[in-house]
Amino acid sequence: MALVRTVVVDDHEMVGDALAAVLGQEPDFDVIGVARDVERAVVMATAATPDLLVTDLALAGGEVTEELPRFRDAAPSCRVLVMTGRPTERSFLDSVRAGVGGYVAKSRPMVDIVHACRRVAAGEAVFPQEYLRLLLDQTVAAPTTRPRLTVREVDVVQRLAFGRSTTEVADDLALAVNTVRNHLASAMSKLGTTNRLAAVAEAIRLGIVSPPTAASLGR
Repeated sequence: MALVRTVVVDDHEMVGDALAAVLGQEPDFDVIGVARDVERAVVMATAATPDLLVTDLALAGGEVTEELPRFRDAAPSCRVLVMTGRPTERSFLDSVRAGVGGYVAKSRPMVDIVHACRRVAAGEAVFPQEYLRLLLDQTVAAPTTRPRLTVREVDVVQRLAFGRSTTEVADDLALAVNTVRNHLASAMSKLGTTNRLAAVAEAIRLGIVSPPTAASLGR
């Protein structure tokens, strides 16, 4: 099993070291460094090409989303999970626009944060479901024609909208995980989006799939 090479960024030493220690005990993570700021994270990324960046949103020099382009220059294929002690609608939208793969509250149990790290590293989108409506509010008027998704592509995107992971979607539909990913990639291309979070939002906006409800999210 390939290890997820991970850089943790947090300007609170205790928090960063604690998360790094927990991830380091997981069998599928290799924590290659802990940085206190983006400058050091960029140095680590240049030297070690990590697969995952787990970073606090608010660092001493400002919000990390403003600095992510520099990090992506150093590690273009690295996925990003943002953590925040103060989740807000504005910072969520800023994070999505910056292209992060996940946005989680630091108040979540550590097991949930580790699970989020694992999902983002696998290419999944992790975000508070209650914020999905914000993405819909940001879109422009729907075009007169909708892309033609296959029945299976709709099945996949609908389940992602309901908060299911790729593995859970595969189990639901009795498909291989790679098959689900292929259906999703095709749907994203037809929807004109570059990540699954945007694909879900666009499919809901166009009326192709239904928005999540409390019942669909298991609440």
